[in-house]
Amino acid sequence: MSRGMKISPELLEALVGLCRLALPGKAFGLISGPAPGCAEEIYPMRKNLREVSPVVNRLFEAYGEFYRDPDRGFCFDPREFAEVEGQIRRKDRRVVAVYHSHRVLPAAPTQVDRDLHYSPDLFMVIVSVADPDAPAVEVFKKEGESFVRSTLEREGCSARAR
Repeated sequence: MSRGMKISPELLEALVGLCRLALPGKAFGLISGPAPGCAEEIYPMRKNLREVSPVVNRLFEAYGEFYRDPDRGFCFDPREFAEVEGQIRRKDRRVVAVYHSHRVLPAAPTQVDRDLHYSPDLFMVIVSVADPDAPAVEVFKKEGESFVRSTLEREGCSARAR
C-alpha cells in the first residue's frame, strides 16, 4: 500500500481554490475519504479559536514573536470539529487529513504545526499561498517523533481502496 495520499486533480484544485479565497486570512479544515490516504471531500472550518480565546493565544505566544499575530496558526473549535466529524461519519467516511494554508511560509510544517497535529494517523496537508499565482501543496505524515514528506498522488481513489 502506498504511503502517500490520493486526491483527484479536481479536488486538489478545489483545495487550492479554498486557500486562495481565504486570503488574506488562513484556510484550515478536514479532508475525508473512505479509507486512510484516500481524499474525497473537503470540509473547511470556519471558527478559529485563535481569534477568540486568550488561553489559546497564550499557547501560541510560547512559540515566540512570529505567533503573536492572531492570523497565524489555527485551533479548531471543538464544537465545530465534532459537528463536522459527525457529518463525515454519517456518510460512512473518515477523516484522512487536516489541511491548512501558509500565507507567508513555504509548504512545510512549522514547529507549532508539528506540536499541535493531533493524530499520527492523519496526513497533514499544507498549501502555501505565499505566491497565490503559484501555490505549493505538500503532504506530511508523522512517523515517530518526526514528520516526513509523503507523496501526493493526483488520482482519485479506486473502489479497491474502500
